[in-house]
Amino acid sequence: MASSYYWDVQYLIKYTQKQGEVLDHTDSKRKSYTSEYKLKVVLESMQRDTTQEEVCKKFGVSSSMLHRWRKEFQANATSVFQDKRDPKQ
Repeated sequence: MASSYYWDVQYLIKYTQKQGEVLDHTDSKRKSYTSEYKLKVVLESMQRDTTQEEVCKKFGVSSSMLHRWRKEFQANATSVFQDKRDPKQ
C-alpha cells in the first residue's frame, strides 16, 4: 500500500510540473489592501445607486470581505469626530 501511494505522489508531482502548476501553495500570498482602497470600496458600497454585488464585482472583493470592512468602518467612524482637545468626550 505504501509503495503504491509513493508512486501516486511521484506521478502527481511530475504531472503538475508538466502542466506548469505549483504543487506547493506555501509560497502563495494573501491579497492585501490599503486602508485607502478599503475606504473607497466601502464608501462606494454605501451609495444609493449601486448594489453591494456590483461593488464586489467592480473591485474584485468577496461579499463577506465587503461586509467585514463595512462593519469595521461603522464601528470606528465615530472616532473621527472625537474632540482632540478633550479626549473624555
